[in-house]
Amino acid sequence: MFESRVWAVSIHDMHPSGFLSFDLGSIIECLEDRNDFLWIPVAFECEGEEVPSLVPQDTTQFLAALGRSDQTIDATVIGVERHSLSAIDLGAATDLLQFPTSAAQLAILAVDSSYFDVLTKNPCHIEQVARRFTDVRIEDPANYFG
Repeated sequence: MFESRVWAVSIHDMHPSGFLSFDLGSIIECLEDRNDFLWIPVAFECEGEEVPSLVPQDTTQFLAALGRSDQTIDATVIGVERHSLSAIDLGAATDLLQFPTSAAQLAILAVDSSYFDVLTKNPCHIEQVARRFTDVRIEDPANYFG
């Protein structure tokens, strides 16, 4: 049985025209402690300018890179606390299957331009996402890690 201190939600807010009404930057911007993190895009497919993968970026840098890209299609982005970067194993931190036990604190996944998943070790993040977005669905973390 899966036991962990991980919370998960999916965000499905749609524009009346049938596409997502937000993108990855909107999720990061709603997190009150966003500046405490470095963001590591593990895989990133988007329209527009490419976002570099496996390069830790502070929030300002990452939001700027997102601003130069267009719609996020598929992505996995890992958030690690800034002060812990030098002490963590980047390979383990960026492996989503190891998320429950790794130093990573957040994972945001874009799924086929259809919705975003947010996985976190801080339940306050779930509350912040729920305040910002309308169609937020609680997910079972076991679905991600088995």
